[in-house]
Amino acid sequence: MSFLREAVDLNRYFSKENAEARKITFYAESAVYYRYFKGYIQYILDHSTYDLCYISSEITDPLFKDQNPRIRKFFLSKLFPYAGKHTDARALLYVMDDLHQMGVKRSFHPHVNHIYTMHTASSTMTAHREGAFDFYDTIFCIGPYQQEEIRAREKKYSLPTKTLVEVGYPYLDEIYKEQQKGIVTPQEKMILIAPSWHEGNLFETCMRPLVQSLLDGGWGVIVRPHAEHMKRNKEAVLQVGQTFEKNSRFQLELDLQKSTGVQRASLLITDWSGISFEWAFARERPVLFINTKMKTPNKNYADLGIIPMEVQIREQIGVNIALEAASQACTYADALLENKERYLTQIRAFREKILYNFTTSAKVGGDHILSVVNTPPAT
Repeated sequence: MSFLREAVDLNRYFSKENAEARKITFYAESAVYYRYFKGYIQYILDHSTYDLCYISSEITDPLFKDQNPRIRKFFLSKLFPYAGKHTDARALLYVMDDLHQMGVKRSFHPHVNHIYTMHTASSTMTAHREGAFDFYDTIFCIGPYQQEEIRAREKKYSLPTKTLVEVGYPYLDEIYKEQQKGIVTPQEKMILIAPSWHEGNLFETCMRPLVQSLLDGGWGVIVRPHAEHMKRNKEAVLQVGQTFEKNSRFQLELDLQKSTGVQRASLLITDWSGISFEWAFARERPVLFINTKMKTPNKNYADLGIIPMEVQIREQIGVNIALEAASQACTYADALLENKERYLTQIRAFREKILYNFTTSAKVGGDHILSVVNTPPAT
């Protein structure tokens, strides 16, 4: 049934009826990626007459429930590589690494502008595989450090020069605005543990003693696994849930399209997840980092001679503790909560330093998308 729907949606996408809307096409590999497109989509709808196309490879994508007729929605999973290769979109937006290096290739139409929109404020060198952005035409950068890294790679490997747009981070802006409106209501002594999915993450090293220390210290604990970890080792996640399921102050958050844990918690614990940026800069609260093995899908990241931002940030927005100290996490968590006002000044200053267009990034990105579409293709 799903393949039949894909076939129908593929034909709809390439129909004459959707030719104009196809000029602006968003593609989401996963339902959780809509949050990173949301700001751009809303800006385009509010500030232009363009309709647009949104393709998702996950049937549970929340945008499929949106009734706005100006958003043409399509479910393409196995058939998306065909659509991506043949689309004549003017602006084709992804939150997907490794374009043209794996299953999804660039469109063969020369006027298509392949745009990468960041879904993490982490370093482009370490949080992604080597060459993850090499085949994009345009990259929406979150901060100057990402520009520095991308330009350094282009120079070192004699790569074509990409258009780097100083955009910022719309998803972070949205969380911050919710916080300012009072939509987010954190509970004191409620902690969110949100690891990354890399080898040696918190689930694979110290999750049980970490959770036990916090529960023993009177904290409520919400554990939120990374979507990739759920794909790769769901059993390890569920085993942790079974260990603590009888404790009323423990919760395993498996609905990753919602952000209940982020809203309820007053403190974050992570290893190398990019959620630390969103938490500190949007929630304006410190982070407790546990020094597991560093997340480095790109083993050659050091060749560029730049210190990754996720290394720089750890002492700026929170506290680092050794992996062996995870069983005493409660002591560090208590101290961070007690001193959260002291960290507020540091967090705001560092946010000003490393983020572009804080609170206005969707406008900057949206305007660039519209400028791409409004510029006649080169002949």
